[in-house]
Amino acid sequence: MSDPETLEQRHIFPFLSLPYEIRDEIYGLTLEYPDLGPLFERFEASVREAVEKQNDIKTPKCTIPAPRAPAMQTPGLLLVNRQIAVEAVKALHKKPFVLSRYAPFPGMLVRPMDITDFISEGTLRTMQFVVFRIDLFGHARGWYKTIEDLLDTWIEGNSLKGIEVWVNEEAKNGGKIYWEPRFEQSGLGTLSKIRNFAKAENIPLTGNMPEDRNIKKPE
Repeated sequence: MSDPETLEQRHIFPFLSLPYEIRDEIYGLTLEYPDLGPLFERFEASVREAVEKQNDIKTPKCTIPAPRAPAMQTPGLLLVNRQIAVEAVKALHKKPFVLSRYAPFPGMLVRPMDITDFISEGTLRTMQFVVFRIDLFGHARGWYKTIEDLLDTWIEGNSLKGIEVWVNEEAKNGGKIYWEPRFEQSGLGTLSKIRNFAKAENIPLTGNMPEDRNIKKPE
């Protein structure tokens, strides 16, 4: 009669016996940086809901508890054992972190949130590739603050090997970007900050971000 422990061990796949190249491919297929956009939207929705509820009962807004960002979670794969965690993190660092929305900017009861309220500074400093999909006409001030917070973190230390920036096409007109006055300072500032940081850190900058000479005020 077989020992129960022996039978249980037979059902455990010997993952670490696979060649490292295959394990690396598996990590790449199972790990991604989080998509923060839906998380940001849910956070802002919770703020709006709190404000509306408080308005209904007509009590002072100062009594509304400040909403908090949800707790950060570690992928289960990184908790299996030390060797798998080290290998998986190495594979994750090869993946791009894609940001297509600015951090929550409720403008009601709470301060604009820092992106580091949702993703740790340690994670930001170890990522190697970043993709920004920026809609400056959607909320230029929100993007300005988010980029400023990210660059403040990366100036203290980063592992970046490439930054890719895609600016919304509808902002373009004949190859140039035309800013309405309310967008101008935040819009220009956001793009300039990214370009100056990439140049100072010698990080390749790709995408469709216009050169300074192709950005001008409306006539």
